[in-house]
Amino acid sequence: MTAAGAAPDELLDAWAALAAHQLGEAMSLVSGYASLLREQYAGTLGPGVDDALQGMLNGTERLRRYVDDLLDLQHARDPAEGTADLDAALAGAVEELRVFIERAKARVESGALGQAAVAPAKAERLFSHVVRGALAAGARRVDVEAEAGDGTVAVVASDDGEAVDAKRAAGLLEPFATPRGHGPLVGAGVGMIVCRRIAEAAGGGIAVGPAPAGGLRVTVSLPGPG
Repeated sequence: MTAAGAAPDELLDAWAALAAHQLGEAMSLVSGYASLLREQYAGTLGPGVDDALQGMLNGTERLRRYVDDLLDLQHARDPAEGTADLDAALAGAVEELRVFIERAKARVESGALGQAAVAPAKAERLFSHVVRGALAAGARRVDVEAEAGDGTVAVVASDDGEAVDAKRAAGLLEPFATPRGHGPLVGAGVGMIVCRRIAEAAGGGIAVGPAPAGGLRVTVSLPGPG
């Protein structure tokens, strides 16, 4: 508990709610005016202005990713039942990140993952944060596998990105930790916390540690499909 009596997760939630609201309003305002200027005055405002407007729009897209992360954080604990096709969920996440995967010349490899008792949309968000975090940390390969047993499904994702030791890896699951990697893909830096909350809300759990290839290994335990 903090001196103010609030747990770190509670403080993180309060910060996320405030930041998402304030940043969302600012993002919409800047994006709207920049789009309006570009549509009405393209090529007439002088040298460099069109590029400057495009730069503003690019910046608001980066900000949108930050706000989306904060909203994911807020909603990760929301109850949502269902059975996810994990192969489809991973495919959806890869498609969402395709531009970044191709830009990094990276690969996401997987075997048959099967199903788990988690809402399909939440399974896709979980995979999206895992893969995005790996790309932000410079990974060129992300391997995803799953093993069913004793009423659970263990999904394991290993990457070859920035190396971490056991203590650093465990810290990624805690509020206000320094995120792994750098650049726009880091977003709000809460990806592993979102994954933890999704797993726990489904009745499972998560563990992180060093990967054999030197990057991060994320193990998510989920209930089996029934």
